[in-house]
Amino acid sequence: MTVRRPGRPEDLPSAEVIWARWAALAAVLSTPEAGRPGYRLDDDGLHLDTLGSTWAAMTWRSDGRAVLFGEDQAGGTKWHEPPVDVLADAPDWLPYERLEDHLEGGELGFVYWYDDGTWFRAPYPSDLEDDGVAATLGRFAVRSDTAWEMESRLRERIPRASAPFQAACARLLTCAERRAVTAGTVRGFAEQIGWPDADVTAITATARRAGLTRPAR
Repeated sequence: MTVRRPGRPEDLPSAEVIWARWAALAAVLSTPEAGRPGYRLDDDGLHLDTLGSTWAAMTWRSDGRAVLFGEDQAGGTKWHEPPVDVLADAPDWLPYERLEDHLEGGELGFVYWYDDGTWFRAPYPSDLEDDGVAATLGRFAVRSDTAWEMESRLRERIPRASAPFQAACARLLTCAERRAVTAGTVRGFAEQIGWPDADVTAITATARRAGLTRPAR
C-alpha cells in the first residue's frame, strides 16, 4: 500500500492497524521527556514529532471513531491559494479545541477522521500536490515500513547490534496488531535483537495502556 500525494482516505489502513503500529513504536521508542522528538503515548493519544519538519497526533473518540491530524513542512494545504479548509465537512465530534489551537498557530496541514470503518477528509482542490500525509503517516501504511523505522531507531540505542532484526520488529508489530503483546513477547523480542538493557516493564506498560494486550476495539 502506498500513501499518495496528496493523501487519500482510501490509502490509509484501518485506524486500528495504524494505532497498533504507531503504539508499538511508542512503546519501544518512547521519549518520556515532553518536547523531545520521537513517538509517545499520553492521555491525549499518540504523538509523532521530529521537532522541525513533521508532527502528528492520533486519538480515539467515542463509538470506535478516531482522528488523525498533523503537519509536514512539504504539505501545501495552508500555502494553497486559496488556503484549504482542512475542517470542511468535518463532523461535530472532532476535538475542535485542539485543532483550532493548531490552526491559529499556523501548524495544521491535514485532518483525517475515521467513522464506521472508513477514513474521511475535507475535499481538496484538484491542483493540490501534497498535504503532508504521505511523509507523515506513510511509515504506518505497510508493516515492513514500520518495522524498518523501528529497527533504524532502535539501532541508535543498541550500537552493538550487527545482524539485521527487521523481521523481529515485524513479528512484534504483528502481535501488536493482534492485541497480543505480553511481557514475554517483549522480553523475547529484546533478547532476539540483543537489547539487554531494554525496560521490559515500561515497554509492556505502554503497550497495555495503548490497548495492545487485549482484543481490538
